[in-house]
Amino acid sequence: MIKRTSSLELLVSSDSLGIFGTAEQFLFLWEETFKRGVLSGVELIGFRPIRRIKKFIEKLGQKKIKVLSIHGRTGLRSEGQLTSTILLRILDLLIASYNELVFNYLEIDLLLHSTYAGSPQVKEEILSHPPKRLWIENAKADKDFRELDQTLKLVDFFRKNRIDCRAMLDLYHAFAFKTHREIVKEWFSLFKRLRPYLKNFDGIHLPVGTRISDSLPIDLIDESRLSFLREEILSKASRVVIENQQAGTGLLFSSTSSLTSQKQRNLNILRKLFFIS
Repeated sequence: MIKRTSSLELLVSSDSLGIFGTAEQFLFLWEETFKRGVLSGVELIGFRPIRRIKKFIEKLGQKKIKVLSIHGRTGLRSEGQLTSTILLRILDLLIASYNELVFNYLEIDLLLHSTYAGSPQVKEEILSHPPKRLWIENAKADKDFRELDQTLKLVDFFRKNRIDCRAMLDLYHAFAFKTHREIVKEWFSLFKRLRPYLKNFDGIHLPVGTRISDSLPIDLIDESRLSFLREEILSKASRVVIENQQAGTGLLFSSTSSLTSQKQRNLNILRKLFFIS
């Protein structure tokens, strides 16, 4: 049995399915794990059209799996490479806008990146039509962690305006100014620098996919580093969301063979991070 503390909400994202993923594919990956009582719910990527989101939620609901959060737009900045930036901006436009989500899913938490939620137009939309609960996720940071400060300042702004707002810390985004090799080598020192921020972030996005430009190098991390991650970082959060973006065409869709390998890799990651007895 995979163990977790009773107070921790452990969610999985639908991001590994890609744009054209289906609820049936999600159930193939995760239904057995939900039946074992390991997971609390799902963070669903809010790909348009709205009726598709509704259908996805209904299909999971039939299996008593709850969608606890919908991931909205990122409002992302440049990714460095022009082709990557163009692709990701197109992907962002395929995700429903804030107003589309809040008017259709008022009973579900909404998550937005700070770069989107902080724009003047979206700020005004949030103040005019608050969600059940708003989560603000940090965008990719620089070496001074200024993006983390900006995210927390934005969360504080919404709280002062009586919005139920929480901060979500994406661990890869926090270290995105480092290469995978550097993240592994400097693991303990990076997290030591991050520690003062942890008390202000209610949730953690744990990106463990194969798309290296948006995932931690989880397959390269030894047990001492994993143990530190479990005990010193994940245990401090009220909500942990496992993200699993796939490399290559996995950003668009998942083949039958890729789903099979994903499923096994998911189980291995859960064993590593949350134990089996």
